[in-house]
Amino acid sequence: MMTLREMFAKDLPTFISAGGLSKLHTLNGVILQAATRHYTSEMSGRLSDQYESVHGEHLSVQLKAEDLLRKCANLPVEGDRLQFDGRWYDVESCENEFGICRLVLTSYRGAYVR
Repeated sequence: MMTLREMFAKDLPTFISAGGLSKLHTLNGVILQAATRHYTSEMSGRLSDQYESVHGEHLSVQLKAEDLLRKCANLPVEGDRLQFDGRWYDVESCENEFGICRLVLTSYRGAYVR
C-alpha cells in the first residue's frame, strides 16, 4: 500500500507539468512551471489622513518545490519581495507540503486623499 506522500509524488506531474493545470511563469527572472490563482480585494472609505482606499492583489502560486530549489538558492520566506511575471509582490507565506510549494504573494496600492 502506498503512503500519502508516495501518492502525492505520483500525482504531482498531473498538476504541475506542461499540459497539466499549470503554465510557464517567471519568478525573479527564472522560468518555472506553476499553477496560479489570482484574486483582488479593496477597502474603501477614509482609511487614514493619506489614503481613501486600498486595492490589493493576491496571487496563490503552486509549483514543484524541487524546481524552485534547483533554480533558486532557497525557498522564499514571509516578507521577501519577489518579481512574478514582471510585477513585484511581497511574500505573505510559503509552504512546502509533499513536494508542492505554495506561495501566497500580495501587492497593495492606495488611492491618496486629495
